[in-house]
Amino acid sequence: RARMIHEANVYAEGVVKGASGKAAAVVAEANGAKAERVAMAEGAAAVFLELRKASEGNPGTTRFRLYMETVDRILPTMRTLVRPDGAALDDFEVWFQTGKTRIFPADPSGGKEGNR
Repeated sequence: RARMIHEANVYAEGVVKGASGKAAAVVAEANGAKAERVAMAEGAAAVFLELRKASEGNPGTTRFRLYMETVDRILPTMRTLVRPDGAALDDFEVWFQTGKTRIFPADPSGGKEGNR
């Protein structure tokens, strides 16, 4: 009888320690996930603040950036080429092409031919 009681106590102690170890692992994993999410949120907030600072000085740049981000989301397989317009450095030409075609204007300083 004493042997069975001793074996039961050893088994119970092993189960409790195993559960404690698993609980510690779950808590550590949760703390790691929390730290990762906090770091990601802080990084996103820093990016947002930098973009806000940049947009205050030049709303045209922000409009162009938002346009390009939208194009990247809508046409993810298209290759996008952006180059300054030959007429003015304030404007940009945006060309879109698939991976198979490579059509560029005959006159890079302002030709209107091309796959835009």
